Amino acid sequence: MKKPEIIEALATKTGLTKTECEKVYNATFELFKAELTKSEKV
Repeated sequence: MKKPEIIEALATKTGLTKTECEKVYNATFELFKAELTKSEKV
């Protein structure tokens, strides 16, 4: 699944706008990246 498909699925399931879902998606993956950089578990 590619990013646009994930955002579309999130919007469908949550009722949020695609813009809101993209913000959540981006923030989530930034958090994952930051934690993995610190060798933390995700």
